Amino acid sequence: ALGRRRYLRMLIVAVMAAGFAHTLWYFGNPVGLVGFSAAVFAILAGCLILIPNQTVYLYALLPVKMKWLVIAYLIFETASFASGARTGVSQLGHLTGALVGFAFVLGPRFINRRKGGGGGKGGGKRVKSKVITMGHPGRSAKASDLYDDPHWRLDQ
Repeated sequence: ALGRRRYLRMLIVAVMAAGFAHTLWYFGNPVGLVGFSAAVFAILAGCLILIPNQTVYLYALLPVKMKWLVIAYLIFETASFASGARTGVSQLGHLTGALVGFAFVLGPRFINRRKGGGGGKGGGKRVKSKVITMGHPGRSAKASDLYDDPHWRLDQ
């Protein structure tokens, strides 16, 4: 739904922002940060917005809706960060990655909505949503419709 370049840009920005936030938070206290988990949380945040009702299997056994899984992860990471316990995992990095994911997925919608409204720099112009062709002749849809197409759904 984001496209290859925007998706790759989101992953790189998530990792860099998590490293930057981690460095600022623990400034003067040498705590290392290695990993790609911030990008994973950016992907999870994007999935929360784009496919909230998708069923995933937790540990290949328990079916859970994507929205409940991601919300549970975010609550757990927030509680772990707030407790201040040193676990060897950067909860701050995970939360920063999730914020980057939300920004990349929701950012264009928010900006287009603001431009399309009356007043401001947009001048009241209506901004059309980007159309994605889905491989069907004569068929096109918005990015939000991508996951409603039975050819693209994983649970069928």
